[in-house]
Amino acid sequence: MSNPMSPPKPTPSKRVNTPTSTPPRSKVPPILGTRSPSRTRSSPSRSPMSSAGTPRMHFSPSVSKAHWAETTEHNLSRELSYDDLKSTARESVLRRRGHHRRDSSLTSLHKYLQGPPTPTGANAPKVTDGIKEGIPERTPAFVIDTGSGSIKAGFGTDSRPLTFATLVGRPKYQRVMIGSRRLRKVVVGRRAKRIQGVLKLSYPITADGVQNWNDLQKLWEYAYEDNRAYAMRHPVLLTEQPLTLMKDRLKTAEVFFEAFQAPSLCFQLPQVLGLYAVGHTTGLVLDSGDTTTSAVPIYEGRYDPATVATMKLAGRDVTTYLSKLLRLTGCNLMSSSEFEEVKRIKHKMCSTAFNLGTALKDFDINRGMGYKLPDGNLVKIGLERFQAPELLFNPSLMGREEPGIHELVIEAIAKSKPEDRRQIYSQIILAGGSTTSKGFELRLMNSIRRLGPENKKAQQPAATRKQHSLPHLPHQPHAAYTFNKLRISAPERRAELAWVGGSILTTLSLFDGMSTSRADFMEMGAQAFYKKRAQDGPTSEDSLDRSFSSFG
Repeated sequence: MSNPMSPPKPTPSKRVNTPTSTPPRSKVPPILGTRSPSRTRSSPSRSPMSSAGTPRMHFSPSVSKAHWAETTEHNLSRELSYDDLKSTARESVLRRRGHHRRDSSLTSLHKYLQGPPTPTGANAPKVTDGIKEGIPERTPAFVIDTGSGSIKAGFGTDSRPLTFATLVGRPKYQRVMIGSRRLRKVVVGRRAKRIQGVLKLSYPITADGVQNWNDLQKLWEYAYEDNRAYAMRHPVLLTEQPLTLMKDRLKTAEVFFEAFQAPSLCFQLPQVLGLYAVGHTTGLVLDSGDTTTSAVPIYEGRYDPATVATMKLAGRDVTTYLSKLLRLTGCNLMSSSEFEEVKRIKHKMCSTAFNLGTALKDFDINRGMGYKLPDGNLVKIGLERFQAPELLFNPSLMGREEPGIHELVIEAIAKSKPEDRRQIYSQIILAGGSTTSKGFELRLMNSIRRLGPENKKAQQPAATRKQHSLPHLPHQPHAAYTFNKLRISAPERRAELAWVGGSILTTLSLFDGMSTSRADFMEMGAQAFYKKRAQDGPTSEDSLDRSFSSFG
């Protein structure tokens, strides 16, 4: 007989599943590192502690305990394939511009860095004509185009590189308030551009070469980190300017072999790589960067250092000249961070006039363009947008006794072999960020035609006219030295042209033979580069093979 004062026993309530409120459960188990759905902390349906005082596991209504145990055991026991890991890493690289980070476990990352295990026994790869079947593709090389204004870095299998300024920033002011956030001693990359107003910016590379190797090493470290590359795993292709001293090459090799532990290193000229990027092996590459401008004639992939024409006048000098012109109008942009703002004005507002005199005469000063500074002030850009790029064609505007960029092209062609001049003259490739100004290629063609062979030929009397007009060109009537077929190619991605050519080169089988391994450098030192240069040479009748094998 029950006690009437005792409370009634609670009747067990049946749990009703609402399929509309729960998402369908996927049949594929989640990948390592992903989070399974769980009940939120704000749900008061269950107590977080069991009756025994131990934490109680919460499960989603759509995931049973048996399925959770099965999925966990499956994730811990299975091994992800190499293709899955590679696609996961590539996806994270493609999303790096948005600063999104993909959740991945340490086990997956370690397996990707170590590479797939080589099968043994019956599953061992078969060897057919010296090629192992079943082995995945070789590790992609890491291509770095180190420029004085920007660095382009990325894997050879990528479509585009990551580009950041060759800038190193240090804090201007010391920390005053206790507990305030402290800046790093050295800031590089995109972070230096974001907070450039509180930094003192400097350039590790000038027209005279590398001035600070420690800062340049930090920039290379940032290139690895930004691309999430493992330095000890990937071979490196690095660009170097023409006429680079051997001591600078050895210092660079020490950084990559000793500090980064790179497996191999290959040095290439950015002008040669730019020519390969447009699908040619013969031509003249006019490369104008931030500190130097060079015209390099290349024939069948080979270049002669004696034919290279260079001058220490490029985009940084144009920015300095634009800053002086703006100062005359009352806009003083003097600090290092403001200098970077002037560079943005140059890229956005300036254009090269086909004829400066006509442009200045026809320009209406009331139609000047405005540029809004970060502080909100509006700067009016008038004739300065045409006068600043004119410095490349007329260096005397800044008191420089150097030839113009069009005279540099004629000088490089005149230094080349007479039998190669016709083909080089008809294939001029523009490269470098300073050639991206609007109207630059048309002005260059007009200036070269005034000094070129066809103009001199037209000015000569018919009785004394010869078949040649370039200096020291032999008289060969049957050779048809017309020279009126001047052709200037202006690719869209001129600033990244060297990196694109380097990425193409790393996909070829000849790339391994052109690189210097870390073991050879540690054993022989500088002799490893001399030995590599002595061994390189024409090994095939094919021009492409000869062009690639001639550089090491």
